[in-house]
Amino acid sequence: MSRSFSLVNVGSKSVKEEGRYLSQTPAGAAKKAGSRLLKNRKSVRVTIVETTRGSKNKEYSYLVQRFPVNEIVVRDGVEVLYRFKTVAKAV
Repeated sequence: MSRSFSLVNVGSKSVKEEGRYLSQTPAGAAKKAGSRLLKNRKSVRVTIVETTRGSKNKEYSYLVQRFPVNEIVVRDGVEVLYRFKTVAKAV
């Protein structure tokens, strides 16, 4: 089942960006949000809140980091090149 999350803070600043991230886990949603924000940085701290209907609107904080990797994976007969790996650690 997919849950929905929204971005609350980036670092110590509140966010003006709108965004809804669908994922099964809060860490997965933080990785998606972090991937969008990490274009010019190596790491960022994000706080997300669960917005799934019926949820308790709990907040989660993660340190999201992006590491360069050059990995080729074959999926359905097509080679896919991954340049970065995104990791989220709970804070």
